[in-house]
Amino acid sequence: MAVPDLLAQLLRAWRRDVLSAPVPQLVDPVHAARLVRDAARVHASPDEARTRARNGSV
Repeated sequence: MAVPDLLAQLLRAWRRDVLSAPVPQLVDPVHAARLVRDAARVHASPDEARTRARNGSV
């Protein structure tokens, strides 16, 4: 059996193993969305250094 075939076989077995155990929901989606939205509202650093472009400006 060629190496790519062995790798594909290994990855399929790994995927079956991973999918066999259900993963519980770790974070409430509404809460997570709120956190991401709030984090996106971050303004300049305390020393007023520009850390990223705002409103599409560079």
